[in-house]
Amino acid sequence: MNEQEQARRSVDIGDTAVKASTGKTWAEWFAILDGAGATRMSHKEIVTYLGEHHQVPEWWQQMVTVTYEQSRGLREKHETPGGFQVSVTKTIAVPVDKLRSALCASNQSRNGPSLLKGRLEPQVQAPEIYSV
Repeated sequence: MNEQEQARRSVDIGDTAVKASTGKTWAEWFAILDGAGATRMSHKEIVTYLGEHHQVPEWWQQMVTVTYEQSRGLREKHETPGGFQVSVTKTIAVPVDKLRSALCASNQSRNGPSLLKGRLEPQVQAPEIYSV
């Protein structure tokens, strides 16, 4: 399998997006990281290398590193340094105030589940999305 096919197989984000944000395609990043000996680097070392030597934006440092690690068999999908991580989300098409009221009401119900254990916090990159 050539570099382009290997890159396509291991990524969820396409070449157009990665090139628009970093200036390079996946195959180009994989070749650069192979040349830098990244298969022998830790995750943190690869991230640092991308930031210091290629001025890759912080979010993309992580994305390029994880995608590279997955493509080289150094990390499985959903794998973290502490093991595997899986999460579930639910998008609810209601105004935030109505959602907050419903969650708070469920918290006060004796028979209902405790849905709101913390505060609703807006997500930094998508302020219209809230996390509990």
